[in-house]
Amino acid sequence: MTVRVVEGTVEDSSQYSAVIERETLVPVLNRATGTLTAMPSDHVIRISAGDQLYEVDERPVTVAVGTVPMYRDIARGAAGEDVRQAQQMLADAGLLSGPVDGVAGQQFVNAVRAWQRDLYVDDTGVIGIGDIVFIPQLPAAVAVSTEYAVGAILVGGEPLLTPIAAQASTSIVVPETQSAEIPAGAAVTVVVGEQEIDGKVGDRQATESGNTRVEITSPDDSPLCDQGCAESLDQLSTAVLATVVRVPQTSGLTVPVTALWTDEAGGVSLRPLVGEPVDVEIAASATGIAVVEGEGVVAGMAVLVAEGGTG
Repeated sequence: MTVRVVEGTVEDSSQYSAVIERETLVPVLNRATGTLTAMPSDHVIRISAGDQLYEVDERPVTVAVGTVPMYRDIARGAAGEDVRQAQQMLADAGLLSGPVDGVAGQQFVNAVRAWQRDLYVDDTGVIGIGDIVFIPQLPAAVAVSTEYAVGAILVGGEPLLTPIAAQASTSIVVPETQSAEIPAGAAVTVVVGEQEIDGKVGDRQATESGNTRVEITSPDDSPLCDQGCAESLDQLSTAVLATVVRVPQTSGLTVPVTALWTDEAGGVSLRPLVGEPVDVEIAASATGIAVVEGEGVVAGMAVLVAEGGTG
């Protein structure tokens, strides 16, 4: 039986459901007490210093940059890192012209009163323990707790908001028996909204359920979904479409793989109907067709199918 060498193209790809997951960090603990009267409606929000996050007894709670949490009321005469953090917030808002030195003097009190008037609360000049929450780095994305809704009674210590890591991990989970169908290093295209992001197949590990988690990274091994990508997502876990390219599109002279003859040394050849065998290299192979390269191989050449159709 013979077949002919023809010009053609081979490729092999499959689509999978992938998941982009954002890791949560240490929760921000509420220190206000009373009734929760306002709360963001979105699951994930982006916040900046000075934003009002939620309200307790209709009193806004403001976010500011800091590593020391609120642990007391801050009034004139107070000193410490929490005071310096509050001073910096007021200075950034253009309300404090005095030093940011961690000591609450009269200029600090005046700035606090101006800030309170902007919030339409009593201008006492004292920052209450529940008026500010400090987060180490801002701006930041945070996950909004689904355990507390408007009307909840707060006693302090509730994890209402949780900062989210700037980058996200992307993975495909498949049964262990299908893991080999996703070759290491294969090119991957992931669709996130209207954006197509190119990446590659990275490491894999077994899950507790017996499946295999295949990581998808950028071509340079960094996270596929960087900060800009992650910030476009409004959920901690987002399903996306991933196309894994097992064999890239390759064009050239093609033959059925059954026309490839393999010798004991592993060499591959075509056997023309007339003449000596022609050694070839396989440039790509998919779906039973191979793109071959070799001196003397031309389109239209008639070649023999290997004995038993196996090459």
